[in-house]
Amino acid sequence: MSKQLIVALTTTVIGIFTIVVGLYILSQTPAPANFNADPSAQGTADKADYMIPSLPQSESATGDTTLIEDAATGSELWCEAMMQLPDAQWQTADAKLFAQHCIYPTP
Repeated sequence: MSKQLIVALTTTVIGIFTIVVGLYILSQTPAPANFNADPSAQGTADKADYMIPSLPQSESATGDTTLIEDAATGSELWCEAMMQLPDAQWQTADAKLFAQHCIYPTP
């Protein structure tokens, strides 16, 4: 047999072994005491356990762009302010300027 075939077979056996061990560990791990796979079957108080908490909105998420307007385009302050700006508020020109000045600055 060629060396490549032996390496491929060995890698495959190790991968299958890893999956089997992982599945065994998952099968032996007990579920939480208050776990129910169907959240609609529970009361409304328990449905809160399945909700994903939302992050508080920052000032820039509410449309406050005064920091961006006050900073010089391409400055470090401007780059930081643009990083805080939600994607929906970015314009094509903003993305190009951000890439030119913050990601790929010219020396």
